[in-house]
Amino acid sequence: LVHDDWVPAYVYTSRNQGTSWTLVKDTSIYFNVFAVDPYDANTIYGSSYEHWVSRDGGKHWDTLNTVQTVHCDHWCTRWDADGALYDCNDGGVWRQRKGEKTWQNMNRTICAFEYYDMHNAQRDTVHIMTGAQDNTGQYRFSTDREGWKHGIFHGDAMMCAVDHDNPD
Repeated sequence: LVHDDWVPAYVYTSRNQGTSWTLVKDTSIYFNVFAVDPYDANTIYGSSYEHWVSRDGGKHWDTLNTVQTVHCDHWCTRWDADGALYDCNDGGVWRQRKGEKTWQNMNRTICAFEYYDMHNAQRDTVHIMTGAQDNTGQYRFSTDREGWKHGIFHGDAMMCAVDHDNPD
């Protein structure tokens, strides 16, 4: 993978131990990950805005439309011992079990947010609002376990505030 900041990234392959290289794919962005299936060396997954898979050692690539389900800033892809594929991205961690086509959001059991801001009501200890990079915001409206409302707005939530006179 060759890239420089925000300019397009290019994937090259070599079949002669690096003597010569062939362009395989223009990925168009800098956040790319590649992982070779530990159970099948010809299966390679790659990610940028979406996921791709090659089942012939990188000669041909198919796009797996994951943009609608998995966050598009991919940083790491790994397999577990059972053959499940994990994707770590700005939206947290997602899993695709071997043989399945859908991704499972693993973020209900872990905290995987990069918070930019948090604001609380000045007149009580209950109402708190957070803003996370790329990953919406959360709002606490009660102290019980289910007291957090997630996904109150999307994208970069960043800065947030709670009205001091009306925390609702």
